[in-house]
Amino acid sequence: MRKGDFSPGRLNLVANRTLRLAAALLTVLASALASAGIPRLFIVQLTEDPAKFEGYRSLVLDTYLAESLDEIGQVDPIVWSMGDPRFRQIAGDKGFPLEWESPTQPLVVNVARAVDAEYVLVVWSMRNEAVVRPVATLYKASTFRKLWGYGDWERRLAPFFSGETKPLSVAETAAFKGAYGQEIREFAGVQVGDRVDWDSTSRTIAQTWAALLRQEPFKGWPEHPKSRLPEADPGTIVPLPTGVDLPDGGMEEVEGLVASGRIDLAIVHLRDLIDQHPFDESYRWRLVQILDSQRLYVETAQEAVRGAVISKKPLPFYTVAARNWLRAGHLDSAKDALNNILARGGETRETKAMVAQLNLRTGNYSQAIEWYSMAIRSGPTPDVVYERAVAYALAGQDEACRDDLASLVDLDARTIEESYAMAVQVCEEILQGIGVRQGDRIPLLRVRPGDQELVALAGKDLALAKSLATYLDLTPVPPRYAISHAKRKLAHKLMQQSASEIFDYATKRNEDLATEGTMSLREALALLPQIRALFAEDQSRPLP
Repeated sequence: MRKGDFSPGRLNLVANRTLRLAAALLTVLASALASAGIPRLFIVQLTEDPAKFEGYRSLVLDTYLAESLDEIGQVDPIVWSMGDPRFRQIAGDKGFPLEWESPTQPLVVNVARAVDAEYVLVVWSMRNEAVVRPVATLYKASTFRKLWGYGDWERRLAPFFSGETKPLSVAETAAFKGAYGQEIREFAGVQVGDRVDWDSTSRTIAQTWAALLRQEPFKGWPEHPKSRLPEADPGTIVPLPTGVDLPDGGMEEVEGLVASGRIDLAIVHLRDLIDQHPFDESYRWRLVQILDSQRLYVETAQEAVRGAVISKKPLPFYTVAARNWLRAGHLDSAKDALNNILARGGETRETKAMVAQLNLRTGNYSQAIEWYSMAIRSGPTPDVVYERAVAYALAGQDEACRDDLASLVDLDARTIEESYAMAVQVCEEILQGIGVRQGDRIPLLRVRPGDQELVALAGKDLALAKSLATYLDLTPVPPRYAISHAKRKLAHKLMQQSASEIFDYATKRNEDLATEGTMSLREALALLPQIRALFAEDQSRPLP
């Protein structure tokens, strides 16, 4: 700063810079948190029409549940409610209804994607004079596969329920509950004197659910409790750190800061330059490059989109945005960026590979294989061939998966580290989905012995489990992931064994096979928390 310059304009510039510096410092110092990205959880409370559901009365659970989850800080909850300001803004921008009585599955799916949720928690309750029956079901937003549930089977939340074939009859439901060993779960209302305090009861249920989610399926997830502090005084000026002097020059000053390792100050200075020269693409592009180098995926993508809006040649900006939205797991935003690229004729090998990965991660495996094959025809690279092998595995095409992986036998696994990390996490989600279906399958087979549709579904999951185990057996493993990979292979082998035993039970009706299949299933699922913890440790380990 020039000494002796105390003009109002100069002081405002200093204030802006200091605020930017504080933000940049927080961004860089919290890069681990930013790159991990706290998963967003969308909470939807279903209600009934009392005119159609005689005697129905509910409790407010969604808002209290969001508060309880905030206190733990493993997920970022947003509620389908007018009382949630973030949802209210999204609903206004996208034209979704603010309140909805028992919305249909397609509507919930669309709204969940609009709020960029990774998980969806659907809750429901019914109370009488002294007792409440609460039900909660957690789904993976991309596939709406059930991950966790609380409550009885009489309120299944169909069509969300991830069970199989047609709904059970009343008699079959009773038999299923007997086979499954699950009792109706009820809460006694919190008594205050001679009356029930339903508000306290709602809070108790919400806190119970938050605690159960913390134990499983969120066990081992990082915790970042939200502090409910008042907003900072907007008139407060954050002082510059001692000894810091922001330069007045242009790009040469930025490069000097980068060369000296002062990345945070380089970011601050670039933002100043962008404010002064908003249509100079060079400053925006350099900022995108620096953010990208720091693995700040969301920040990089956001800045790239801003650059694309003002650029006469937006394709490079949209390409960086799409790549980083995929890395951050923001699949809807990645889709928007890719659509912008394709609409402008930017169908390069890299773009085709990104479209393929988007399809892979959203469960469109045949489309993923087609786009990966198009990318390979444009010029094969190890990461694209590798990811196509994963798509083949998820599509149950065991031999095609083997062929692609065999072509990479001499590959240095470090060259596919990013693809490997993405792929094994997708496979882990599929593994958990197989586990959820297998857990229901034996009781369903007992209720409906000889049901050929159930037998076919058991065979389908066996083929999928076999393909995943093949992929885990043959994949090149980057050195940093060697420890977690050993456990991961074991979990997939156990799931394949369980699927095989349950399929045999479906066809041979031998109860010993049902017992063995259940034991293998429990062993496979018990490994998942260990795998996640080891994988997180592997990711934090420096590159060898």
